[in-house]
Amino acid sequence: MVIQSVPVLLINYVNWYLMKTKEREKNRSKILFVWSGLKIGGSERALLTLTQYLSHFYSPKILCHQHICEYPVFPSVEVVYVKSIIFKLPILSKLIDKFFLFTSIYNYGRNVDSIISNEFPLLSIFSFIVARLHKKKFIIWNHSCRSELQLSKNFIVELFYKYVISKTDHIVNVSNYSQESLFSYMGKRLANSCVIYNVVECKVSNIPHKVLDKSSITIVAIGSLIREKNFSLLIKAVAVLKKVYALNLLVNICGDGQEKNSLAKLIDTLDLNEIVFLVGKVNNPLDYIQSSDLLVSTSNSESFSLVVCEALLLYKPVIVTNTGAAEVVENGKYGIVIEKNNVEQLVAAILEVANNSALVHSMVVGYEKTLSRFAPEMIIPMWRLVLAEL
Repeated sequence: MVIQSVPVLLINYVNWYLMKTKEREKNRSKILFVWSGLKIGGSERALLTLTQYLSHFYSPKILCHQHICEYPVFPSVEVVYVKSIIFKLPILSKLIDKFFLFTSIYNYGRNVDSIISNEFPLLSIFSFIVARLHKKKFIIWNHSCRSELQLSKNFIVELFYKYVISKTDHIVNVSNYSQESLFSYMGKRLANSCVIYNVVECKVSNIPHKVLDKSSITIVAIGSLIREKNFSLLIKAVAVLKKVYALNLLVNICGDGQEKNSLAKLIDTLDLNEIVFLVGKVNNPLDYIQSSDLLVSTSNSESFSLVVCEALLLYKPVIVTNTGAAEVVENGKYGIVIEKNNVEQLVAAILEVANNSALVHSMVVGYEKTLSRFAPEMIIPMWRLVLAEL
């Protein structure tokens, strides 16, 4: 009789376990993330990584304005899209698009406990209105440097956007640099603002530090080809290094964007076609970082830099501008920091990396320590605390 009852007991236990699992899932707090789209980019990767870890405690859903998904999505995170209809009249398409955006946030927002939007004005404003209509808690997740970027040219939108920022339940900035830029934009410090770094999966590589071959250096730069990334600075510095110092370089610039043609023209004008390459958008930047000797970030505006973190993970020396990327390397302790748009300083920094192996080694030996600030076990509890306080 005992032997015969074992399968029954097992089935009953499985049914009980599934029932309890469903109850836990049902009782989990639901979070709606409102985002532009999931194209290849730093904030998009940060979003997917965060939602993956939060899914252990909450039920996250991502609502994308644009029908773009260039990343594999974790099964535990649901992704939905705003409906899109294209009309012959552009103005009609824009109006319908905004209508669908608002109604999508409204419909999905009614069934969640909290709404988290990125910092784009329209997404933030619509999400704020919906949160107030449904009496939900609202967070702006700020990935930009607001005082350095103009995200809206409409004065009315800008005015309402500042009102939303001041009245939102919480603003989470991805760096102190990003937060200070927000304060500068608002003209005051905000009590509803805090800093939580992006999550970085700190699986430190076992690859030993490579001693640079001074006769040949491979440089990689990664990001959208837009004006804010200022890749032209790197190209101009490479021209000086080639002509004045006869340094043997190979430069790969990974990414795509509206500045591609102008950068290609600059490369051609400076006669750098044989050593500087625009390789386009890459799905796995780690491959390019791994095969390089140095990563350079030349941004004029950068709130946080995941590619710099990835370079540190692979024990690669980095050169960054004095933006949020400098915060990642603890303002020069684990990388060389230069002023924005300063060709002379960038040239000097690359020469320093090429000629001073002791300096490079002193930077890379402490990478594990500085990266630990961004580990999931450090960041996720901070997010849970913010969500619990709402």
